[in-house]
Amino acid sequence: GYRQLLVHPYIISIVEELYGKNKCHLTSFSTNTIPAHASDVYWHVDHPYKAETRDTRHHVPLSLQINISLDEFTENNGATMFVPGSHRMTSEQRERAQKAGNVKTFICPTGTVLMYFGNLWHSAGENKTDNLRSILLANFSKVQFEPLKMKNPRDIPIAEQIREDDPDFKVVNGKVLLR
Repeated sequence: GYRQLLVHPYIISIVEELYGKNKCHLTSFSTNTIPAHASDVYWHVDHPYKAETRDTRHHVPLSLQINISLDEFTENNGATMFVPGSHRMTSEQRERAQKAGNVKTFICPTGTVLMYFGNLWHSAGENKTDNLRSILLANFSKVQFEPLKMKNPRDIPIAEQIREDDPDFKVVNGKVLLR
């Protein structure tokens, strides 16, 4: 199903071009659904960065976020907003740009694959509709970073979801690597 999208040759070619073969690992894979009429806007950077990190600029990005839209992304249904160029800014610069209104929105049809570096300053938008808005999220990080820690105790760590005979992934020292 959905997991097969992660090992699509196009996606793998980008991941391996960016990091090299066996130099990164899948740190998370989940869905994210914005409820109808949700107004929670939470600006952040993705794993392994932290929003309070002063300087998230790096020559080689530490992580690549892959989003696959399960619904159309519109201005009204909580589409992902971002500050252009924020992956090259300090935390003060990106927050200033966001507050100044230098914000764009990913508008796209269902099934679109969005890829961006984990240090891009972004947030889900407000969902002003009567419908849910869903997306698949995956994060590949450089291998020296630990997998994303699960917030919900019912969540199963990604390494525990991979079988020994999995044709696409292998677990090495608790990290999920591409075969």
